[in-house]
Amino acid sequence: MTFGAGGHSRALLNACPEISIIALDRDKSALAYGEQLQLDYGRDRVRLLHGSFTDIVEILRGQGHSTANIADGILFDVGASSMQYSNRDRGFSVTNNGPLDMRMNRDEETPTAADVVNKLEEKDLYKILKKYGEEKLSRQIARLVVEYRQMMGPITTTKDLREVVSEVYRAAEATRKVDKAGRKQHVATLTFQALRIFVNDELNQLYNGLKIAHLLLKPNGICAVISFHSLEHNVTHQVFNTKHAIDKQTLVTPNLHQTAFLYPWKCDSSVIKPSEEEVTQNPRSRSAELRVAFKKSVQR
Repeated sequence: MTFGAGGHSRALLNACPEISIIALDRDKSALAYGEQLQLDYGRDRVRLLHGSFTDIVEILRGQGHSTANIADGILFDVGASSMQYSNRDRGFSVTNNGPLDMRMNRDEETPTAADVVNKLEEKDLYKILKKYGEEKLSRQIARLVVEYRQMMGPITTTKDLREVVSEVYRAAEATRKVDKAGRKQHVATLTFQALRIFVNDELNQLYNGLKIAHLLLKPNGICAVISFHSLEHNVTHQVFNTKHAIDKQTLVTPNLHQTAFLYPWKCDSSVIKPSEEEVTQNPRSRSAELRVAFKKSVQR
């Protein structure tokens, strides 16, 4: 499971005394919270792994573990954590000024959000903001980013970027969205989302991670995904509801070539959303959606 600050892990360990968990996170600082869990529940019940969704098979094999049909359940808690948003030095928050970083794994030599906004051409910035932020003023924001860095120098802080986006909205006299908690969303929220997703390759990580989850799960094992915006919702829905392309010649018997068995997941069609009370207590949960699927026991 993806770890974050360990809230879900602790809840599962408390609710199910017989289980053990493997906690995975790209962010080394998140795993520091896991050390307390190990003290509370024992290292035999809590194993900590540093890596991304798509790393887990390689990590487990490197430690001499089997990787097929080993898990009863897998939980994905997608996107940035509250801990990352709260740390101004990470650059995830629209409201807290800090360096424009946004990398979840700062041990990797990968581009930061500052590299993206200062080095890419206008047309490429537009594509990122449009695709990953679904930002209605993507073209105008991309144009002003380029103009700003030409006249004022590099955009290096979250405040710099926030002010550029705010200027676009003021000039366009555009209105801000209202979230489920009844609060006006900051005009730069979707721009920050787009850059974070691009910098961390989040949608590909989620898509490939769900494919790998199917390998790791035992038959009838459960996969749960908590996602926070439409792009994550759509990737999860797509994977859970898309059939495998199966070559008829590889099948043991023709009887297996039935639509039901082409789909590797059995999906719970309901989507669980936070209650008004939960949103009031935890505003960051306002856009969360929980989807659940089970690995089918009959495979090709």
